[in-house]
Amino acid sequence: MRFMMMHGLMKQACCWMVGVLILSTASARADLISYYTLDGTAADAEGVQDGVINGGPAVVAGKIGQAFSFNEGVAQGSRTQNITIEDPAGGEHRPEDITLSAWVKTTDDGAWRGVVDKIAFSYGISLSVHDTYALVVPGDGDYYAGVDGFPKSLAAVNDGQWHLITGTFATEDGHVGPATLYVDGILQETETNQYLGNAVTMNITGDIPVSSNYAIDGVIDDVGLWNHVLTDAEARALYTLADNTTLNYGLGNAQDVFDIHNAGPGSSADVAGRTWYYETGLSGGLGELVESGGEYHLQLDESGSGVYAAAGGGPLAGDLNDDGFVGGDDLDIVRSFWGQNVTAGDLLSGDPSGDGFVGGDDLDIVRANWGQGTPPAPNAIPEPSSLLLLVCALSSLAFRFTRKSM
Repeated sequence: MRFMMMHGLMKQACCWMVGVLILSTASARADLISYYTLDGTAADAEGVQDGVINGGPAVVAGKIGQAFSFNEGVAQGSRTQNITIEDPAGGEHRPEDITLSAWVKTTDDGAWRGVVDKIAFSYGISLSVHDTYALVVPGDGDYYAGVDGFPKSLAAVNDGQWHLITGTFATEDGHVGPATLYVDGILQETETNQYLGNAVTMNITGDIPVSSNYAIDGVIDDVGLWNHVLTDAEARALYTLADNTTLNYGLGNAQDVFDIHNAGPGSSADVAGRTWYYETGLSGGLGELVESGGEYHLQLDESGSGVYAAAGGGPLAGDLNDDGFVGGDDLDIVRSFWGQNVTAGDLLSGDPSGDGFVGGDDLDIVRANWGQGTPPAPNAIPEPSSLLLLVCALSSLAFRFTRKSM
């Protein structure tokens, strides 16, 4: 009897720990299909399809972290810098409903300057700058006919400032449906009876393989592709979460926040070192980030539901290894990367100052916060994989013990 009870309990514990391990490796974002941070890389943070960098664009400071500067000062017709992203074999980049979003900073005033193109002549979808205005261009056969019929921004976007351009397309009848453009999270125009085909390659800066006339001279950061149409509130929140200088959330962090809201009451999760919770009874405007007393509130639907983060929930300055304490381990990280150029803002590479270089400014941040937080317990709880081995080992010992006592 004792054997059966103990063995049963140990078996349940092992199964529970296996479940913990499986949950810890599950993807958190089901709707953000591909996300390109452009922090000196064309890798897809969602792991669906990496891009290929062409022509050696410069890595510069971005809206969030780093960005790529494409074709600076290069004449139209001679531009070769872009990122090409081949269509995934599983067709993930060809959903019936789609959202494309990207940050761009440019003074280019040419015609049909591509920001993110998934278009080939008369089919696909494109975020573009035409003369001075932003466009979302589904391919409807009139790509070269002018801007009439395409959703267009209400004001110029080539002012040399960062702007978030977001375009959506919703399929209603075959490949036909409405297309909508947002600039900085503000609805600009919606045009109906647009056509979305199945263009294959996606290009950041424009379709250079077709013609270098369509590549933009500008800086591009944080590109995302969703397999659904973002709501007005979500489109606005992409901007407000990034534009807040404390949060400065990229598109991936923003989607993590949306996931908490979509999961419903009782949901919470850590996003970039800050815990967010599902909440109701919010106000302040759809997608508008409200900060009060160190708390953040974000209303995401008209019923007043959304998310909030409590005061003091941010990461501890100087805590480079995220163990909740500023001490010798953090100093060792700075020492290990001292004098090196690293990814801007990468804490594990010793750059809390965010300038892309590990030096005195980073050391000063660690020194100024030395001893803050709670020191890690000397006998901390082991990692789930270690705990699983421990539980299973105990189960085996219990089995041997009970066999001997029978």
